Amino acid sequence: MHKRIILIYYYTYTYSNNMVEIQYHPIKTIVIHEILKHDLNYFIDLKTQNRGPNTPPPVAKWADGILFEFAGVGILTEKLVDEKILNGKIHWEFIEFAEMEEYQSTIVNPQTGATLRVIDNSNNTAVTDAIRWLKKQPQWTATAAA
Repeated sequence: MHKRIILIYYYTYTYSNNMVEIQYHPIKTIVIHEILKHDLNYFIDLKTQNRGPNTPPPVAKWADGILFEFAGVGILTEKLVDEKILNGKIHWEFIEFAEMEEYQSTIVNPQTGATLRVIDNSNNTAVTDAIRWLKKQPQWTATAAA
């Protein structure tokens, strides 16, 4: 019996006769379509506003002094899927960020009391490479939107 399962995030597992073949296909290219810089307080407000009762707290990511969120392209065409799986190219529809020097696992919005959970992505090579690239872009030195 031979089963093949392909997971969208670049791992291929092949099960055959009690032998497992595992392949790792790392991301080679990240295409970012929009960059949005915010003031830290505005970023926190934006992520914690309009939270209904009994909803889990929103989550943001942190790496190398940057609090951020990104979104992949929502609609995957066959071409984009081929790029992701075969060529290691992914598309971020946007990345929005604010400077936050030190990592904190949670941030409480001082105005509303809402909590923003933060995940440390410092160990993710693709993300840290993207943050280093981001710090060299004109948006980095631009005044943050507030």
